[in-house]
Amino acid sequence: MKFSVAHDDELTNSVFERAIQAVGKQMLATNIWLMWIDYETSFLNMAKCNLLCFLALQTPLLNIDLVLSKYIEVVTNYHDSVVECLKKSEEAVAGWVSEHHQEEYNQLAKLTLSKSQDELVAYMRDAVYPHTSEQVNERISFEQELLNSQAPANSQAWLKYIAFEQKKQQPQRAKMLFEVALLEPQVDICIWTSYIKFVQKDVVSARALFERCR
Repeated sequence: MKFSVAHDDELTNSVFERAIQAVGKQMLATNIWLMWIDYETSFLNMAKCNLLCFLALQTPLLNIDLVLSKYIEVVTNYHDSVVECLKKSEEAVAGWVSEHHQEEYNQLAKLTLSKSQDELVAYMRDAVYPHTSEQVNERISFEQELLNSQAPANSQAWLKYIAFEQKKQQPQRAKMLFEVALLEPQVDICIWTSYIKFVQKDVVSARALFERCR
């Protein structure tokens, strides 16, 4: 069965979107971000590539320097195309800017239209990248501890990592870590009890995750 190019593109983008929503904030997700950026580049959707680079650059990812290099490549080679797209009407971009990323799109559009190509590179390299690199460095030891242990013995490693994110006032990252931990085989019951306390105001979310883990 053959699909049209438009159908294939829509399907592929939906898969990338689901992947980023599911695991995009995990530090090991760098390759997924880069794959999506390369995919959009192959279709010369450079404004979308620009946005994806911006989103990835603000996410604590291992090898974040690869994302910076990709952003510099996009801006250096396709700056005029990006600017041209951003100058179009809101209706023209509504089809590819997810509601989850509208705020970041607006922020990036303002930056891109107010700065030169060199100024954009300098801003990402000297302001955004160092901040994200610091976040990565703060989390490396937690990631390493998880890599060196297995469930259920790694339950305390998960809980320490989660407590760190809560201390940093990063509830979405804490929730993401809980959900990854709960999908491991032989998960320790203490992870469940901690998660239940974490989402006690969101019973539907906890119940849906429980059903997936049965």
